[in-house]
Amino acid sequence: MKKDKYIICCDLDDTLLRSDKTISDYTKQKINEICLNGNYFVMNSGRPYQGMSDFIERLELKDMPVSCYNGAAIVFPDISNLKKYNSIVFSIKKDLFRQLYVDVKNLLDACMASSLKRVYFFNKSHLPSFIFNINDLVEEKNGNIDVFLEDDILTATFQVKEKDLNVFKRKILKDEYKSLSFFSWGIYEGIATFEVSLNIATKGHALKYLAKIFDIPEENTIAFGDAENDLSMLNDANEGVFMCNSKDSVIHLGKHFTYKTSDEDGVVDYLEKMHPELWK
Repeated sequence: MKKDKYIICCDLDDTLLRSDKTISDYTKQKINEICLNGNYFVMNSGRPYQGMSDFIERLELKDMPVSCYNGAAIVFPDISNLKKYNSIVFSIKKDLFRQLYVDVKNLLDACMASSLKRVYFFNKSHLPSFIFNINDLVEEKNGNIDVFLEDDILTATFQVKEKDLNVFKRKILKDEYKSLSFFSWGIYEGIATFEVSLNIATKGHALKYLAKIFDIPEENTIAFGDAENDLSMLNDANEGVFMCNSKDSVIHLGKHFTYKTSDEDGVVDYLEKMHPELWK
């Protein structure tokens, strides 16, 4: 009798990763056992590809894709050389992004726009450093993004001064931008931050896309997350599991919860308790 395979999509920060941004030996062992048994374990993160490199190398999951930029890119890395990979992208065409950038650039305090190969900055010093994730997997470009843009864009961060917010919102409501999503991260010290991507570029879309190409039945889709940007995959999975240490803003939406926190191997602990068949 053929055994059904599962796909497990898992957020990184405060989900798979401990507070110190590491993955325990126990979690690594159990995830590798799951995959060797014919299942799929996919790290599904808002981080860029280069910001996931340490964890790809840590888990050493051969032939496993990762979903980055909140589902805007699905990458199949060569774990022996992370500069080599195949990818499926859901990106904003460069001409549309250039049009958007020109439309709002006089309102921007800062901007970062990313493709798999390059990261573009305007007023980089105004951006929080934790979002950069720059290493030798990407090329960095600074200055007038509309002038030297070479790529379609997976995701962009726009920072707008609070006093210009109403004008900015009117501009992004134009019909030309209906295919785009503008996710607000709120206002801090007079600066509003928006994450821009294609409407379809979500963690949930990545989960469903991978389940389809791997021929995984919907009832065998599992997701783990803890925050707002995880809700699409938690809702789209048959079994969306909220970490017991989830953000206060989302934890009330959960139906399934881990028994332990991300610091206590919460993901594999839940799978061992609820899905022992993954190891059989």
